[in-house]
Amino acid sequence: MPEITALPPRVALTLGMRARALACAGIARVLASPRLTRHPAWGETVLPRLLARTDRRATRAATHREAEHAVAVVVTAAPRLGGNTTCLPRALAAKLYCRTLGHTTAVVIAPAPDARAHAWIEADGRPAGEAADPTDRYVPVNRYGTPPPPRDPTPGAPGTDVTQEGRIP
Repeated sequence: MPEITALPPRVALTLGMRARALACAGIARVLASPRLTRHPAWGETVLPRLLARTDRRATRAATHREAEHAVAVVVTAAPRLGGNTTCLPRALAAKLYCRTLGHTTAVVIAPAPDARAHAWIEADGRPAGEAADPTDRYVPVNRYGTPPPPRDPTPGAPGTDVTQEGRIP
């Protein structure tokens, strides 16, 4: 019996957002097609290289809120990506959508003990666009395009330039 997946709420889209999301969804459907995913080299070399190439010029890691919004935009623009069997294309489309905005996220693929698998995007170390934490049921085995760790805003932390008032400029 298929499990019920709670989807993010629909969001209002501009024409540009819809076009960007549909382009990302189309590319993701090709990347996640059964014809490609059955090939042994797909998960070991092809997908990691493609996702690393998309992250090459990302300006920064996406926040959890931005990643959640990307999933909502993709599911609103391409409702067929909201089903139970479309988690991989949905995760890839959301990652590509974030990338078009200059942000990077991680795509996580994880099997469950009962031989099912699930995919999601991760930002700030947390799953985005998921009703419940998938790591409770699935064990992550592949993480593609891991973003850099979030900046630590505490005074004196490495990589931060804190002003006298304690704010990051």
